[in-house]
Amino acid sequence: DVGNPHILINSEKPNLQFLEYVKDLQTKDSSFLDFNISQYKKISKNKFELLTFERGVGPTPACSSAALALCNYLNILGEAYSESIEIIMPGGYLKADLMGDKVKFCAGVS
Repeated sequence: DVGNPHILINSEKPNLQFLEYVKDLQTKDSSFLDFNISQYKKISKNKFELLTFERGVGPTPACSSAALALCNYLNILGEAYSESIEIIMPGGYLKADLMGDKVKFCAGVS
C-alpha cells in the first residue's frame, strides 16, 4: 500500500487484453474495485514494463504509485539488482533510483 492498495501481477507478455480482463474481474468480484491492478514484465536486469488499471479511473497511461509499489516489491524479493531501474509505461517511463528505503523518480513522457 503506497497510498492506494496495489496488486502486481508478473507476466511474460503484458498487453491491453489484461486491462479488459481486469474490467471483467471487477464486474464479477467488487472487492477488486478497491485496488490498482498492474501487470509487469522484467525486460532486463534493470528494466521493467508496467501496465496499470487504476481504481476509479480504469486503464491509465502511467501510474507513479504502481511504479513505487513495483520498486518496493522488487526490493522485498531481492530482484532490484541495480541502484537504478527503468519502468516503461504506455505514457512514458520512470527512472527509479533506489536508495535504501527511499526511491527517487525521474520521469519522461512519450
